[in-house]
Amino acid sequence: MADAKVNHHDRPNAKLADLQLASSGLNDTAMVGVSLIVSRHPPFFNYSFRLMLMKLVDQLKYSANITAVLDGKIVAYAGWIVVNDSDAQRWLKDGGELPTPNWQNGNAAIITIIVTEHKRYLLPLMRAVSHVCQGKKGYAMRSYQDGRADSKRQTIDAREQTFHHEQSGSQG
Repeated sequence: MADAKVNHHDRPNAKLADLQLASSGLNDTAMVGVSLIVSRHPPFFNYSFRLMLMKLVDQLKYSANITAVLDGKIVAYAGWIVVNDSDAQRWLKDGGELPTPNWQNGNAAIITIIVTEHKRYLLPLMRAVSHVCQGKKGYAMRSYQDGRADSKRQTIDAREQTFHHEQSGSQG
């Protein structure tokens, strides 16, 4: 008998050392894989599919994302927009719509999507985001599914990260 609460996309026996973290570009495989994982998670499964796809296309087109892959399956995804820091600070203070992306010259990143099949993938995912965004100010907005109001996170200085596989000399 199948248990409805079993997450068939998680790999509970896999080792975190086998987690592959990378920024994905815009291609058919990445688009389908990222769309599938994001569309399975709240609040995104309630969003307009067209609107969600447009955001994902931009994140993939500008490599403003990290995918976590385990055993050939995407198990976590984080995506962001690159903006001017002054616009991000204004957004943080005043609210409203997200600032217009400045993909080429922005000096800040606002994480707009984080989904994961299991909480154990979150820390490596966020370290990879920090590594890729090093030198930029980082911002985030958290949406709750229990009725609490959305909350915005203060700036985080993204910085270079050292990953365990780099210390041992092997490639990830």
